Amino acid sequence: MNNFAKRVSCAAMAGALALGAMTGCGSKAAGIDGTQTAVTVNEDKITLGEVSFYAHFNAASTYSFYYAYFGMTNLFDQVMDEESGQTYGEYLVTSSAEELGDMMVLKQHAEEYGVAIDDEARAAIEAAAQAYIDKNDEETRNKIAASKEDVIALMELQTYRTLMRDAMARDVDTQVSDEESQQSGVKYVSFSLASEEAEDAEAAEAEEEAAEDAESEDAAAEDAESEDAAAEETPSVAEQNAETTAKAEALLESIQLLGEGLNADTFETAVKGTDDTYSVQSGTFTKADPTDTTLNAAIVEAVSGLTEGSLVPEVVTNEEGTNLYIVFYDKEVDEDATASKVEEILKERKEENFDSLLAGWKEAAEINVNAELLAQIVISDASPVTFKQDETAQTAEEGEAAEETAEEGEAAEETAEEGEAAEEAAAEGEAAEAK
Repeated sequence: MNNFAKRVSCAAMAGALALGAMTGCGSKAAGIDGTQTAVTVNEDKITLGEVSFYAHFNAASTYSFYYAYFGMTNLFDQVMDEESGQTYGEYLVTSSAEELGDMMVLKQHAEEYGVAIDDEARAAIEAAAQAYIDKNDEETRNKIAASKEDVIALMELQTYRTLMRDAMARDVDTQVSDEESQQSGVKYVSFSLASEEAEDAEAAEAEEEAAEDAESEDAAAEDAESEDAAAEETPSVAEQNAETTAKAEALLESIQLLGEGLNADTFETAVKGTDDTYSVQSGTFTKADPTDTTLNAAIVEAVSGLTEGSLVPEVVTNEEGTNLYIVFYDKEVDEDATASKVEEILKERKEENFDSLLAGWKEAAEINVNAELLAQIVISDASPVTFKQDETAQTAEEGEAAEETAEEGEAAEETAEEGEAAEEAAAEGEAAEAK
């Protein structure tokens, strides 16, 4: 066995069961037959128990995430696809079965990459599976319909996925050119401009709220009168934007007074010194391809032709007419941002290579899914069940993904379509208790 495979430690092998308390949902019957074959990949079989356990794990992880971030308790009975009527709970079952099929395909190609599970890892998997048996009563295990052998088989498949993802990445070109990666950095202050559309929307919303809150015709009339008075006092859009423009120009003038003393630090100091409510933001763009950025195009265009350490000499207005900017061209080559861009490019290459190879292998494989059997697994808000497992272990794959999700923070709001992202985020924290 090669050294790569041996890197997998005991602690890294039980990630499928990393939650302390896992909230899933029961099956239609008190005990479906988990020994039945739900998925076949060529000659290999995946049992209904494996799919059930994995679907419940995904449900628990997803529930934890949405409860922690949004306080949501009703999730699985929501319809995801209006045309088919498929609920999110049903989607979790079918997607879990599909994922397990993918893992089996990867396992079948593991020998090509010299990938195998060592004895130490197998012992860790065995211990984690036994913990599932020890920590859950027979009634709970019957609802999940997964035996110890099912849990072991599932964890082995997850381990192969982790090992294969890394092994397959070794074939990826790791050379990234400066043209692809070099990032230039800017600092800027943004001022929002008012618009007629936004003003109309706010007025409509205020009217609607007033109508709802009014308890009588007299109260409604009083509200209307006070709103009319307030409207008379509110500056017009043109007046508001003239005031905003004056503030932006005043800030620009105060920064220009720094002269040769202007740099990134003094820029920020001057901004805060003018008004401590102003916020200095940072951003980067690819030097050779300025369109490769999340910055507004007007900011990037404004620094074109400038040398680093330069202040854009006028207030910048974006094409949309929604914002004004005071822009400082901080660095022609931002080394930290460039290093991050290299990592991003390599990650994309690895993912593309992994997805491409897996897609080809799946196309060549004979994969059959028993939809009728899968329908016996019910993930529903109406029938919660809690089960427990090892709280300490985590796979290398899930550990890295959870860390990335934590760093993104609020970016994790990216919808129920990102079921896997929800699973990764939940694996990092406390799992939800039964509702």
